[in-house]
Amino acid sequence: VHDLRMTWHDQGHFLCVKVDKHSKSKKTLNSVFELFRVRDKEVPIEEYSPSKDATIIAFAWEPKGIRFAVIHSEAGSARTDVSLYTMGSKYNGKVSLLKTLEKKACNTLFWSPAGNLILLANLKGTAGQLEWVDVNVLQTIGEAEHFMCSDIEWDPTGRFVATSVAHWRHQMENGYNLWSSHGRPLGHEKHERFYQLLWRPRPPSLLTEAKEKDIRKNLRNYSQKYEEEDRKLKQSLQGDRLKQRQQQHGAFEAFINMLNDQYAAEKKARMDLRDGAESDASSAYTLVEDIDEQELSYQEENLGLDESIEIGDD
Repeated sequence: VHDLRMTWHDQGHFLCVKVDKHSKSKKTLNSVFELFRVRDKEVPIEEYSPSKDATIIAFAWEPKGIRFAVIHSEAGSARTDVSLYTMGSKYNGKVSLLKTLEKKACNTLFWSPAGNLILLANLKGTAGQLEWVDVNVLQTIGEAEHFMCSDIEWDPTGRFVATSVAHWRHQMENGYNLWSSHGRPLGHEKHERFYQLLWRPRPPSLLTEAKEKDIRKNLRNYSQKYEEEDRKLKQSLQGDRLKQRQQQHGAFEAFINMLNDQYAAEKKARMDLRDGAESDASSAYTLVEDIDEQELSYQEENLGLDESIEIGDD
């Protein structure tokens, strides 16, 4: 045995022991991982390897789930693949391969804290390739690059990802980028001598595990319920706004009527000021209509129709 490393599942359901062994010729290393079902009776162990001559580069459990991901390569090959597995269930399950994503330029795995999504990253050198994979559908949902990327942090809700370039790794391009959970860029900031970015921790959920499971199971029903509540609230707000506009319109009409009454009450005073002339009467005014015509442009064009055309009886 050349090396041995242990990785616990975040909820303690499983334990992975990665074992690197020398080949018989002592020239190559072969990797296998032993999976312990800690919650099962007598803690059964399953030994698994992507292939006979596989070298495991990285391993990561899905938080709050039963799946795991492995970056591996064949002995003597620079090509790296990513395999996604499931433990079947928390109890009395069986390990099975979901899919192998071939030829992936990555050396690190970052699961979303909410599960379901995994970020494949190449933090070796300066390339900074990033690839988001939806493990539910086993498809890539986003790809990007962050030049010289050295660190990656998911936010506690699994909605955002921060990638950064730390000063103690690179002295150039220091700062961070923010991404959505599906790889859409949200913003970036550059800071001289930037070292670390950490998300604010969130308090533990007040819901029990059974309640969270029930919500996930009946999410469609809950969504319909809250969409209906939102619709009623929107209608109520629209009704309030309509009522407010009607009140404003009524107040404006009352103001106009008040001005008209005031104008009518001052008619005699206006006539006295104009020596008895009634300024409101149309006969007091003379309508003068003045037409002003202006030629904007003029252009004469010869169409080349020199021949005369006669129209008559045959």
